Amino acid sequence: MEKMPVLLLAGIFAVIVMLLYPAQHTFQRQDELVEEKVELETTKLVDSIRTKGYISADMLNRFHSQIGLSNYLFKVEIIHEKKIYVPVYSDPNNPNTYTGDYEIHYENSYTKEINDYIYNKKKRYELSADDFITIRVQNMVRTNASILKDVLTFNFTDDTPEIFVQYGGMILNEAR
Repeated sequence: MEKMPVLLLAGIFAVIVMLLYPAQHTFQRQDELVEEKVELETTKLVDSIRTKGYISADMLNRFHSQIGLSNYLFKVEIIHEKKIYVPVYSDPNNPNTYTGDYEIHYENSYTKEINDYIYNKKKRYELSADDFITIRVQNMVRTNASILKDVLTFNFTDDTPEIFVQYGGMILNEAR
């Protein structure tokens, strides 16, 4: 009779694992499909920006609506690295000491100022050839797969995003 509670407990545990493991696998596959969709949409947006040489409100709205179809909440970061040529002087205080050379520097613009420019000024944000654009997308809340995995393994993880996509490249054409 003493083995009965142990067997009952083992049976309940086995049933729980048999139900939760397939659910965790299904949630994990859902995360993978969402990540593939986000990667596809990010690639399409960046390639469009690189080819057209600008970012418009329509482009961003279409991107956000497409990744929003997953019902996940995402943080989207846009980084524009503008190429700047700086002349080199042997004495920076004397313009007559120009060495005939120049250095290349990059001035960065980020999501907030790009969005402010596009939405507040009702203009498209133009980039120049040889600038760089990078877009990073990551989920903001934990997914069902990560929560269930933590429950099954009794190991509660940090807030590392399960879905993280980064894509970028050099601007090929200037805005026309």
